Amino acid sequence: TPLVVSGTEFLSIINNPNYWFLDNAQQAYYENWPDWTQNTTLPTASSIEFSQSNFQISEGGSQALLTLSLSAPQFAPQTAIIEVLEFPGISSGDYSTLPAMNNGTISIQIPANTIEFDISVQALIDGIGESIENITFSITSVSGGLSIGNNDFATVSIINTDQNFSQIQFVSDTVYITEGGATVQINLNIDPPNSDINSVIISSFNGAGIATDYFTAPADFNGQLLLQTSPNNPSLSFSVGTYNDFQIEADEVVQFSITTVSNSLQIGNQASIVLVIQDNDNTPTVYFPELFINEVCAVNVGFPDENNQFDDWIEVYNADTGNVLMSGYKLTNSLSNPALFSIPPVSSQTTIPAQGFKVFWADQNTFQGPLHLNFTLNQNAGGLVALFAPDAETLIDQLSYPPMGAGESFGRIPDGGSDLRKLYVTTPGAPNLDSIPPLFSQGAESKDGLLSAFPNPAKEMVNLVKTGKSLNGTAQIKVYDIRGSEIASQVELLQPGKSWRIHTHDWAAGIYSIMLNSSEGNSSLRIMVE
Repeated sequence: TPLVVSGTEFLSIINNPNYWFLDNAQQAYYENWPDWTQNTTLPTASSIEFSQSNFQISEGGSQALLTLSLSAPQFAPQTAIIEVLEFPGISSGDYSTLPAMNNGTISIQIPANTIEFDISVQALIDGIGESIENITFSITSVSGGLSIGNNDFATVSIINTDQNFSQIQFVSDTVYITEGGATVQINLNIDPPNSDINSVIISSFNGAGIATDYFTAPADFNGQLLLQTSPNNPSLSFSVGTYNDFQIEADEVVQFSITTVSNSLQIGNQASIVLVIQDNDNTPTVYFPELFINEVCAVNVGFPDENNQFDDWIEVYNADTGNVLMSGYKLTNSLSNPALFSIPPVSSQTTIPAQGFKVFWADQNTFQGPLHLNFTLNQNAGGLVALFAPDAETLIDQLSYPPMGAGESFGRIPDGGSDLRKLYVTTPGAPNLDSIPPLFSQGAESKDGLLSAFPNPAKEMVNLVKTGKSLNGTAQIKVYDIRGSEIASQVELLQPGKSWRIHTHDWAAGIYSIMLNSSEGNSSLRIMVE
């Protein structure tokens, strides 16, 4: 169909490759229509891109121009959509654009016969001291006469011009004081110092056994101390003293935390400190909370952490009659390095209730939370886990564990007891179960009562248990099918001379005989595999 257009419209059409067809000659019924496939280069769309990849602007400064360049002018107006990506810490209230942004995009109309278009960007003053903030402008969509060039995005960095905030934090994480002795000063650092007067609230959290055993200056009110900074002073402090109660007792723990600051202060990383009050009376033989390394698992397959990761774990059991705040206690995998991991002062997560449990993740990912340790367990060679008091000298408990298989753990029977066993049913955060599961009604038992198997019928595996006298010599397990042919099977020795696990997942359904040959005698039984 012939085009009925004006000269300017015709130029814009023939310059746009989207309107070109190889069969225009047949469609228009003109025999002399040019063959565009021979000795002719089709016109291409003009490309559009940013002329700068990045630049900086300052809060409250003048407008800056973000320029879009076209490789060739267009005979008709064109459109482009610019998507705006705001990095963390920035919002639309921190800057303005012209054309204005709407729902995270800027729609621009490029006039005909132009090769540049400017977007105006201006940073606004927000009155907050902060680091550099970044915005990325990206060309995401264009009209038919345009294509997107290589330099399709530009980053604008906003430089803060407000007063920088100072960080306030404790100088150390632990301080010691002797009961009834001289007061100690607890210091905080302000970096950099500033000319403002700021208020700081320090909250105190008492550990087990503490009531009126200490005092502070300035005095606290309902567990809070109100402090005030001085202009250009890089430090802040308060003092703590203790009373002599003439009672023989273990070390007591108080945690002080920065909870509220005002004006131009921010709370730094070392937001808490643990005060350890050491007894000055006759040294007790032992009076620490009854804490035990109760169970460890080096190959976790069924108990994910809060990030759905199956990490090694360590369970601590509190056999005491009161809650225990574990802030400041140390966990380690080496007695020569007792302070390898210091439990952070987060009372809501590190308090173990009386007769309760707390699971710590041995995953070397301390950034995931206060219950994540800076070491792992050794499934192949076994190892040691120890718990030290906040003084990093008093050993509370230790547990040496053997090599482990998937889904196994090693711990105490009963909880806090001295009988250490490999456990085949892991119980993180719950009472430990006997390492040999109880027999149940579906089990099979040999006629002489010396050999038991369960479950029966079996699917994936069967557990074999030797009862009666313990085996002091050699033992061999053999499996026969219903025709009496010996079959190979994967047998795991779970407890020397006591129990085995036989994998049955690749057995055909049917009846099988299991025989135990030992230096004490032989025993056999039959099981069914489904």
